Amino acid sequence: LGGFVRVTGSGLGCPDWPLCDGRIVPVFERSAIIEFSHRIVASVVLLSSSVSSFLAWRFYRNDLLIIVPSLMATMLVLAAAILGAVVVWTELVWWVRIIHLIIAQSIAALLMFALVASFKSKLLSSMQSLSIPKNNFGLMLSLAGIMVVILSGSHMVGYGASSSCATWPLCRGELFPEGTAYLIHMSHRYVAGFVAILMGTVLFKLWMSFQLNPLMKILILTVTATLIIQLLIGATTVWTGFSVDTRTAHLGGATLLWVSTIAIYSVIYVCGNNSDHSNQTGI
Repeated sequence: LGGFVRVTGSGLGCPDWPLCDGRIVPVFERSAIIEFSHRIVASVVLLSSSVSSFLAWRFYRNDLLIIVPSLMATMLVLAAAILGAVVVWTELVWWVRIIHLIIAQSIAALLMFALVASFKSKLLSSMQSLSIPKNNFGLMLSLAGIMVVILSGSHMVGYGASSSCATWPLCRGELFPEGTAYLIHMSHRYVAGFVAILMGTVLFKLWMSFQLNPLMKILILTVTATLIIQLLIGATTVWTGFSVDTRTAHLGGATLLWVSTIAIYSVIYVCGNNSDHSNQTGI
């Protein structure tokens, strides 16, 4: 929804905060409704994450893998709310929006990790025969790459270069077109292509290591499908003339790719070094 606010240019639909143009309920105007809907959903997220943190403290306070990310997520939701106000007060300064986006993605990652950790006993039971290193460098590098892609896309939009290259995969028939806006746009594509190749390699190695485990097979196939769909959405965004729908779907797809990859990393981290590691190998 935040991405929808951005691509529709509704960031200042409510020019003040926490009210919307001095009203508790905004006027029935498109940009105001879009922006205010984002605030309402953010409030719901704050409430639900606070409840999750309380329940984690109440029932899992001795399990750091659950309580720590739950509490951190709630604190980041509060930070995101404050930054959301700063975004409005500074009239959409680009670097504040990027920090806001980083925090939002971090919240999603922390909640996914806490969710996976809450199934720790079942996960260990299903993977007890596997030798799993606690950390996976390839996955960590892939996650860093996904974040760079998301941030480069945000920078591209903030610079006003999102629709610079109206052809795909080349830009005006060139690999390195002249002009700052064109280079910013193509840089986003190059980074995305590199990360796609990296992830393809990592996912293949994971598949060869975990193909006998039903849960990991589902997760790996989910991430693979999400990666392919995301690449197709990126191309479709160009082919459809950068429509609002495809641009919103593109950011949504990036977030789904980020969270689903976090899920795989979380399973490996939670189960790593908890089973027999007589033949421990890295991926």
